[in-house]
Amino acid sequence: MVPRRGERGRDGDTRGVVLMDHGVVHDALRLGKGELDHLIARLNRASAGAGDAKRRNKRWIMQSQRGLLTVQDQHGGVIHFAVVLRNMSRTGVALLHGGFMHKGGRCRVAIRRVDGGSNILPATVVRCRHIEGRVHDIGLVLDAEAEPRDYFLQVNDEYLFHAESVDPGSLRGRVLLVEDSTLDVRLFQKAFDGTAVEVVVAGTAGGAVEMMSQEPGMAFIDYGLPDCDGIELVGRIRGAGHATPIVLVSANIDQELRITAISAGASEMIFKPFKTELLQRAAAEFLRPSDGACGVDAGMVIELPKDLSVTTAREVLAEFRRLGRQLNAAIGADDYPTALSVATEIRNSADGFGFAPILGAADEAHRVLTRAKKIAPAMAEARRLVRVCEAVRLSADAARASIDGGAQQAA
Repeated sequence: MVPRRGERGRDGDTRGVVLMDHGVVHDALRLGKGELDHLIARLNRASAGAGDAKRRNKRWIMQSQRGLLTVQDQHGGVIHFAVVLRNMSRTGVALLHGGFMHKGGRCRVAIRRVDGGSNILPATVVRCRHIEGRVHDIGLVLDAEAEPRDYFLQVNDEYLFHAESVDPGSLRGRVLLVEDSTLDVRLFQKAFDGTAVEVVVAGTAGGAVEMMSQEPGMAFIDYGLPDCDGIELVGRIRGAGHATPIVLVSANIDQELRITAISAGASEMIFKPFKTELLQRAAAEFLRPSDGACGVDAGMVIELPKDLSVTTAREVLAEFRRLGRQLNAAIGADDYPTALSVATEIRNSADGFGFAPILGAADEAHRVLTRAKKIAPAMAEARRLVRVCEAVRLSADAARASIDGGAQQAA
């Protein structure tokens, strides 16, 4: 018996997961839902807090969600197993499987998205721990970063941002706060006291649009502004071509409003009241330090190619930022042909100029867009490319060369 799309296989429930080769799904766990829930709850209690201070990425609890694990057998064929997903982060997945897996082994795991489709994530086994009976706890490292939000419709503050813990001293950059309440402004400023984060404030939507020209690293926008609502302002900012990450802030907890905000172009939405830690986690998630007093993220620095002048390099980077804004507008409009065309242009140009940070992000975005044939499954990669185009800068040495050269010409 061969399960069709969305049906139950002979040995496992894989509803919503698509089999690429129409193979049979085996369930080696053979545990009922009650048994699985009890076992996972016990494992979660045992691991609660373990490694939190050292772990870089937040783990999202999957709550016994079924997934599909595909491995290659000794004859080169593939075998599909129904597995139970424990948790995932941007870089890995933990699952329960009814069999042993060799560390270093290759596999693919398929996980249902909130829109009803599924993503197939290539991965490497990094942990196999026997739990009891035939049950093994398997740890996978993904080949490419995933976006957990694709698999969680409703989330609480604990899961909004990926950072498990944040060192406030590591935060740096410029934050635009769009807020008309003096008390809330003081709360945000307090959250970044003692950090290298500069908080600039706009009290109205009109002021916010003007201050976007200062290229802040991210923005917090209150939903209830005096001259328009926050979602409308997000649309105006995106329509003007700005790709700055935006976190909307609302006093009313409304998950449907959150989904609407993200669909309009917001990066995330948080609800009052919240703790200082949540604002710091948001900053750690989205800030990409710009050149200037706050320093530069080493991953976003480009050394000046020998055959390119500083002036030309700056003009080229300005063009990449323009293309990034164009890509962001295409994402907001769900315009797949334009998004693919712009990603292709960015990739080809970055390769020609030898700009590695942009090329790496563009390669991944182009690959996923080409394979998916639509924007939604490639949203994380496309938005990352937008952020890279906005954040990348010349190295400090190149900047000094530009200043020195100008001084010599003046002399």
